[in-house]
Amino acid sequence: MIPSYLWTIKIPLVRRTWIMSEMRYPPGWDEQRVRRVLEHYETQFDEEAVAEDEAAYEAITQTTMGVPVDLVPTVRELIAKRQSHGK
Repeated sequence: MIPSYLWTIKIPLVRRTWIMSEMRYPPGWDEQRVRRVLEHYETQFDEEAVAEDEAAYEAITQTTMGVPVDLVPTVRELIAKRQSHGK
């Protein structure tokens, strides 16, 4: 049998207040573009997502690699120099 004191326990509802702030988008982005990207990924089948990920790793213009943390600033500097020379 359930003790009578458990019958009267009431858990108070917690009211959450969300403060909306002005949306800020990166240059070239707006709400419509964000919605299109969200729709793309929310409606994408698993097979399509896997194919997209695999294609990204097969790109011949870029690669993914591990870089020791202490070398990250040097690598960023090299990339910035290369981009500033239009390559």
